Amino acid sequence: MVKTVAFIQARMASSRLPGKVLKPLNGLPVILHMIERLKQASRIDSIVVVTSVNQENDVLCDTLNAAGVNVFRGSEDDVLGRFCEALKVYPAEQVVRLTADSPFICPEIVDQLISYIAQNDADYGYLNESYPEGVDCEVIRSTTLQTVSQLATRESEREHVTLYLFNHPDFCNMIELCNETQDSHYRFTLDTNEDWQVISAMAAHFNTESLAVNYEQIKQFFDTNQSIYEINQHIIRNEGLEISLQKESDANEH
Repeated sequence: MVKTVAFIQARMASSRLPGKVLKPLNGLPVILHMIERLKQASRIDSIVVVTSVNQENDVLCDTLNAAGVNVFRGSEDDVLGRFCEALKVYPAEQVVRLTADSPFICPEIVDQLISYIAQNDADYGYLNESYPEGVDCEVIRSTTLQTVSQLATRESEREHVTLYLFNHPDFCNMIELCNETQDSHYRFTLDTNEDWQVISAMAAHFNTESLAVNYEQIKQFFDTNQSIYEINQHIIRNEGLEISLQKESDANEH
């Protein structure tokens, strides 16, 4: 079996919703709620939170250490480099990359993507945009990740770990897992105050079952709670990446 480590990218200094990873969710900080759900993925061997050395992340690390969660601290801005350094401490043959803005990550989808990678002997796999924001995950061979780190030079490619692969689509064997249904309209990621209203409402609705609910149950929740569904519908998908690319473009023009 291929050894698989999940790296969850997390930090306290989120530009749009600072401190979101420690917001309380049914008695757990968001990051621990996500980890408890991720532990249910059968194809992940270990979980590591990869954060930065910046002082504001001390409280995050204290929380994770107290809960017995593996932590690695590296560069704030060079996230790609941070991942490669983490691999030296927590070696594995492939990495599942996740971000801490997915408190309702769906372990069944993570397992499906890992299986799909194995079936196709691929170097890198990701979810098609037919999936909602809130289940995002991608899987990359460790050797591919390390090679990308040697080649990626743009600031955006260092900040967004796998962006180099989309800028160079012929670099490796990339595959895309398509959803059986068109679910891109659902949004339960955590980037803004409106997202927090949605996530809080989900947690309150599922209550003690919030660690166990599956993907279909989450979709059903939105289908039967239209007012909650509409709260964050105006937010642009992958807005963080768009902001990063615009900043880089503006800098290059000056």
